[in-house]
Amino acid sequence: MAYLLMKKLFENYPGSRINFNLSMDSQLDRINIQTKLMGKVFMYFPDVLLLIRSHNAMGKVLYTFIADGPRLNCESAFLRIVHMAYPANESPASMSEMFHFLKEFNPCWPQIRIFLVDPFFKGVDCLAKAFPSAEVVLSSFHVCTYFKQNIFKLSLPTNIEDVLINNLKNIVCSATTENLQDMYTNLLQYVKPDLLFQLNPDWLRMDQIWALHRWRNGKESLTYIEMMNTLVEEIGQTFSNNLPWEDKIFALISFIQTEIIDKNIPSLGIQTPQEMAVFLDKEEPSTSEESKTNVCHTKSDMDSETSLLICQSLNDICVPAAADLCSKEFFVAQTSLQFMTKNEDSASIRLLENTQMVNWENQKSCTCPFYKTMKLPCRHILALLKANQEILKPEMLDPAWQKSTNAPESTLPVPTDTLQIIKGDTKDLSPDQVCRNSLTDQIAKVLSECSDEEFQQRYNTLRELADAWIGPYEQVKL
Repeated sequence: MAYLLMKKLFENYPGSRINFNLSMDSQLDRINIQTKLMGKVFMYFPDVLLLIRSHNAMGKVLYTFIADGPRLNCESAFLRIVHMAYPANESPASMSEMFHFLKEFNPCWPQIRIFLVDPFFKGVDCLAKAFPSAEVVLSSFHVCTYFKQNIFKLSLPTNIEDVLINNLKNIVCSATTENLQDMYTNLLQYVKPDLLFQLNPDWLRMDQIWALHRWRNGKESLTYIEMMNTLVEEIGQTFSNNLPWEDKIFALISFIQTEIIDKNIPSLGIQTPQEMAVFLDKEEPSTSEESKTNVCHTKSDMDSETSLLICQSLNDICVPAAADLCSKEFFVAQTSLQFMTKNEDSASIRLLENTQMVNWENQKSCTCPFYKTMKLPCRHILALLKANQEILKPEMLDPAWQKSTNAPESTLPVPTDTLQIIKGDTKDLSPDQVCRNSLTDQIAKVLSECSDEEFQQRYNTLRELADAWIGPYEQVKL
């Protein structure tokens, strides 16, 4: 049956990609499937993917991956589908296998910035391992659906229920801080503490969830929610029918293809009032040899040139320590998802940083620029400590930072001139003085690492140089 399915798909939808396993009784055990159009949409819009999980009565789960990035406009939610998968189960091994073929089908997978998931998704660890450069964020669509369902389940008085549902509608149309705070306040005021935990009100204070929805205006937000609800319902119904698995998969693909007939492929366009600028512009696919090797471009030549000019200006204007610090900040900005809301005289900018990896086995370390530069616990390590209800331990710091070692600043992992900038000690110093201080600190650091014999030899050499330069009649402090 599985081979017949593959034959039917290839005949009806040429260019499709399929990978499947059969069980011991030759039944379909798992499958990853992607039509040619799905692959094309993935190639154009890989930045943000929404995961829709559909369950059936047998406990099986169908995964639908949907392009969901800002500025993405399309006539049908079914046009957003970029991949479908039916894992054997939701064990780590099966999930890893599913993500492996998602990557294999799509060479552009490193361009995925964010996965949007539902609150009950248990595969976060597998997802993070398979896509280390992507963030996993709760989906605003799933969170709104969760709030609505649970508000009705609580059997609250009608007037209170109406207030909360109205709050939720306001958030859907405009996820501003005020609207989020209004619903949060009303939940605390009207819902009893023993029932409040069912609603997870803290999600209303997690701005990362709502930043990826806020780019839409009111009309676009309502249209988006309606389209996604339709997609979830239709896929769920088709996946839950009583057909054999092979026929069910073919019916599902056929239904999707029917829904997108005569509709245009999704397009990019900034249509929000805030004129939100997000991802770097993508190049149109080329007919050159480069495009035939499945290379995905994310930066234009203009972007690269601008970056080089910015780095050059930092080196031209700043002292070395300041240029080093700013370059690291610029690296974070370039590798982060950027949201910008432009006003008449100001701009609100939010960066969603790339995922960093914390080594949790021995000495705790992180891959972020701050840790690499300072050798101090960064925001990622501290967040993990808080989540695990742990405290800072001496072995987590470089010995030079610890009070117990009483080490001079010259032995710190970070250059002293950089440390002075961080502390603000250089605001009244000229560049020449900063350079002299840096040189003095470097010499002191070298001397502190010498043996007694070598130290005495170097000290005598410096003594002779100082006496020869200034004169033996004046003692020069070394």
